[in-house]
Amino acid sequence: MAKKTKPRRGSLAYSPRQRASRVVPKIKKRDDKNLGTIPSGFAGYKVGMAQIMATDNTPNSPTGKLNVAIPCTIIATPPLKVFGIRFYHRPYLNLMPYTDIISEKQDKDLSRAINLSKNNSSETISKKFEEIEKNRDGIEEVRLLCCTNPRLLKIKKKPDILEIPIGGDLNSQINFAKENFGKEINVDNTFKENTLIAVSGVTKGKGWQGAVKRWGIITQGRKVTGKRRHCPLNPVTPRHTSWRAPQAGQTGYHQRTELNKLLLKISNENITPKGGFLNFGVLNTKYMLVKGSVPGTTKRIIGLSFNPYNTETNEKYDLKEIIV
Repeated sequence: MAKKTKPRRGSLAYSPRQRASRVVPKIKKRDDKNLGTIPSGFAGYKVGMAQIMATDNTPNSPTGKLNVAIPCTIIATPPLKVFGIRFYHRPYLNLMPYTDIISEKQDKDLSRAINLSKNNSSETISKKFEEIEKNRDGIEEVRLLCCTNPRLLKIKKKPDILEIPIGGDLNSQINFAKENFGKEINVDNTFKENTLIAVSGVTKGKGWQGAVKRWGIITQGRKVTGKRRHCPLNPVTPRHTSWRAPQAGQTGYHQRTELNKLLLKISNENITPKGGFLNFGVLNTKYMLVKGSVPGTTKRIIGLSFNPYNTETNEKYDLKEIIV
């Protein structure tokens, strides 16, 4: 008789499966000299899913030169406001914030998210920049303090705040931060079409669920009588339950990152259907079309960053029509 073996149900790589501590994802820096001195990521809001009719021009594809339907996700990407710059130094082992420079011209909704200092005069800002020039040798990294603009989408008023690293060496980082200090950056300045990106977000929360839905274990058939339909949690010895045993608990609302997402299009064309998008409304800003699904619910913030491996792909599509 063959030996009954099977892989375990559910991945332990995501343990413990608990609620995410924050909704705003973290954007990591990718050390690639070919990318240049640009922001290492962007942020948008999930609108919903659509379908694209396109011609597959991918070489050696089974559907080459044929019309295919591609499921895609629409992500609204209003411009980000650079309201500050954060400098990092390395006093011992890890990077730690050295100082922050906040812009004098602040967004009116920014006070809904954080408490801003009233001493952000032009003289104070110039003195901090002079201090940075004197201590340039101790600075390790420069990041942009950005806030979203959800008021343009009419989904909420309170902006989301995130740090965005900058590519390149230290001198180019400081120059780029000074040029865009207090200004807006668009998604066109960061990403290009037909490239691979990484998408981060918090998944849809499902509350407290049992082991069958949470881990995907199998129960016995409905006609089994006299036996437990679920397998026991632990053996007789040792007399404790292992943390590897599938148990009930929080399901969903986890921070997840999906790689190798194909960026199909960045546009400003009007694609809002009659009556608006379901649970979202009217899309009146720039948006991007990403092939496949994206974690999270409608109106949830989505972090966009460069693919950690390769950003180029052989997939090529000639987009023809968007079916919303």
